[in-house]
Amino acid sequence: MRIAVLGAGAVGGYYGGRLAAAGEDVHFLYRSEYDAVRERGLRIESVDGNWSGPVSAHRSVDDMPVCDVAILGFKSAQSPLLADMLPKVLGDRGVAVCLMNGLGHEEICAKAVGEARVAAGAAFICAERGEPGVVRHFAAGGLAVAPYFAENRDGIAAVCAELSERFARAGVKCQNPSDGAKVKWGKLVWNVPFSGLSLYYGGVATDAILADPDREAFARGLMREVLSASEACGVRLDPRAPEQNLSQTRGMGAYRPSMLVDFLLHRPVEVSAIVAEPLRRGLAAGASLPLMAELLAGIRRVLERAGAEEGPGV
Repeated sequence: MRIAVLGAGAVGGYYGGRLAAAGEDVHFLYRSEYDAVRERGLRIESVDGNWSGPVSAHRSVDDMPVCDVAILGFKSAQSPLLADMLPKVLGDRGVAVCLMNGLGHEEICAKAVGEARVAAGAAFICAERGEPGVVRHFAAGGLAVAPYFAENRDGIAAVCAELSERFARAGVKCQNPSDGAKVKWGKLVWNVPFSGLSLYYGGVATDAILADPDREAFARGLMREVLSASEACGVRLDPRAPEQNLSQTRGMGAYRPSMLVDFLLHRPVEVSAIVAEPLRRGLAAGASLPLMAELLAGIRRVLERAGAEEGPGV
């Protein structure tokens, strides 16, 4: 299996690096970090053990070989690039495995290569980019990959199973649930409250949310609304998920969610996919979501005051 990593930041760099360290045939697309990685290789500084080594780095998809799987670790701001990239990297039969946060990216992938060639994924990891060519991994690190669309579910499930086995040999736990929609909504149980509130409160880490009773109550309410929105959309999540996510977050310390990191680095923020699109779908399906609506409005107030850019919609 030849694997492309498109979006080799913290998430793509970590998972692609683990596969490369295990001897898999992995090809990374880099932009700003290309020269550093070509010169010094990729380095993973991880709670589960460090690794560094040369990797197959490419500056353009035009220079990459045709691959069987493309792991997508992009931010939403890069989603318009998928229409051009995916057909070139995947050829006629390859599968896009979308680890991008939030809702809507699988549909964008399907427009490029068809629903029969798209898998949904979620990365449950605390990681950030360091200096060029370095990924810092602080906690967690599991994955889930699954079919998302009705078309070719058995074929996509087989690809997900093989990819999961390769991750397992690389030391990465990768689950293979049957429903990709449940995977994406399940990740939102964490992302909506903690990524969202990190901006709503002006730029705070997860520990500052949980240290304040009112903020924690807001987070709990948002988690309940995500469950309500998902159920209205036909996706029933485990009712224990909020408490499980809260418990895991307490162990992360002062973790900065990806939306907060982008905000602090003056990059486009993934508000649309992570907050606005779940809210839109939930409301359209008849759910009552006042806290999510206030969250979105508050985030946009913070971005406006800071002159920050909201990433493109999905």
